[in-house]
Amino acid sequence: MMATRKILVKAISQPTPFKFFGPPALRNFSSYHARLGRSNERKSTGTRTGQLSSKEKENWRKYDTNDKRLKIQLHQAIKQGYKATKDAWQASRSSSILDIITCTNLINVFGGEWVINQTKEAKDLLVDVLETMNQNHMEPDQVIYGKLIHIYAKVKDIACMELYFEDMKKCGIPPNSIIYSSMIDGYSKTGNIDKMLSTYRQMRNEGMVPNIVIHTSMIKGFQRAGMKEEEEKMKSEFKSMRFHMDVFSYTDIIYEHAKEGNVEGMLSAYKKMRSEGITPTVVTFNNLFRGYIAAKDLAGIDMVVKEMDNFDIQPSAFTFSILIHGFRKLKRLDLMRQIYRKMKVVGVEPSIVIFNDLIKAHCYHDMNTVQKLLQEMEEIGVHPDATTYSILLDALLAKNEIGKMRTLYEQAIKDGIEPEAFSPEVIQAVQHNGQQMKNVKHLAQFFV
Repeated sequence: MMATRKILVKAISQPTPFKFFGPPALRNFSSYHARLGRSNERKSTGTRTGQLSSKEKENWRKYDTNDKRLKIQLHQAIKQGYKATKDAWQASRSSSILDIITCTNLINVFGGEWVINQTKEAKDLLVDVLETMNQNHMEPDQVIYGKLIHIYAKVKDIACMELYFEDMKKCGIPPNSIIYSSMIDGYSKTGNIDKMLSTYRQMRNEGMVPNIVIHTSMIKGFQRAGMKEEEEKMKSEFKSMRFHMDVFSYTDIIYEHAKEGNVEGMLSAYKKMRSEGITPTVVTFNNLFRGYIAAKDLAGIDMVVKEMDNFDIQPSAFTFSILIHGFRKLKRLDLMRQIYRKMKVVGVEPSIVIFNDLIKAHCYHDMNTVQKLLQEMEEIGVHPDATTYSILLDALLAKNEIGKMRTLYEQAIKDGIEPEAFSPEVIQAVQHNGQQMKNVKHLAQFFV
C-alpha cells in the first residue's frame, strides 16, 4: 500500500531561402496532435485509447452529465498540449472525474513542460496533481513512479528522485529497467558516481540487462568525472553484451552528440539508424536541429528540414521553439521571423518560451514588434513570466527609461514574481527615488 504520508514534490552565412516543412496545405497539425496524444497514452497505460476496463465502465456510469463533460474536455485538452491541459485541469480538478490513467497523462504533460521549459507554473501544476491524488486516496502504480523518477532525474533533483524510488519499493512495486535507467542517468549527470555504480550493480543483481541508454549514461558519467580507467572497464564490459538498438536508443545517442556540437558523431549515429531501417521520430529531428544549430551549420538545418518532409514527419511546438531559440542565438532574425510566421500559418500555438525568445531578439531595437508580440500573448492567453519581465526590464534599463522600468518592476512584483528573478542592476535602479507612472493593465500598452 502507498505510504500514508503525503506525496510531496519539492515542490553565419547569407540568407538562405529555407522552405520550412512544406506547404501548409499538406500539414494537418490537429490530426498530428491527436495521434501524438494517443501515442503518449498508449505508452503510459499500455492499452489502446478508448478501451475501458469493466471497472472503468462502472465508474463512467456513476458520473453525472457535468462530470462526463469535464472528463471528455480534459482528455481532449491533454491531446492538445500544455496550455489547453492547464486550463482544463483548473476547471475539473475539484470534480470526481479523476482516475489513475488521467493522472498519468497529466503528469506526462505537466512534468514534460517542467523538464523542457523549466517553468515554475508547470512544476506547481505537477504538485497539484500529486496532492489531488493523495486527497482522493489514489495509489500510484509503477508507471507513475517511473515517470516521477524520470522527471526528477531530468531536472537533477536527486533527493526527490530517491524519495520516489524508495517509496515505490516500500509499496512493494519492483523497479524495471526503465526506472533504473532514469536513476543511473540522474546520478551520472550530477556526478554521483558511487551511487551510479551501486544502482547499476543492483540492477544487474536483479537479472536485468542494461540497454544502450544506460551504457551511454555511465560512460558519460565517468568522462565527466575524469575516471579514464573506469570508463575503459565499463566499455569493455558493454562490448561483451548485445544491445537491441531502437529509435529511442539512437535518438538518445544523437542528443548526447548534439549537446556537444559534435556534428560528425551525430550524423554518424543518424546514418547508422537509417541503414538499419529504423524510422526517425520528431524527437530525433529535434535533436539533429540542436546539433546543427550548436555548430552554426545552416546547410545542416536545411538538410534536416528536407528529411522531415521526406518522412512526412510534422514539427511539434518544441521543434519551432528549438529553431526560434537557435536562430536568435545565431543572430539570424530573418530566419527566426520566417519560422514564427510558418508556425502561425500551420496553427501551432506559441508558448511563453517562444515569445520570450522573440521579445529578447527585438527589445533593444524594435519596440513596435515587442508591443505586437505582447498583444498576441494577451489575445491567446499566454501570461508573462519572470523571464518576460526580466528581459523587458533589462531593455528599459539599457535605454535609461527608469520611470517605465520602476513601474514595470512593481507590476511584476504584483504578479507574484520574486525580486531574485531580476539582475542586480535592475534592483539597484528601482531602489532609487524617482517619478513613477500609473499602473497599466496591459503590457502591450506599456510600450506605446
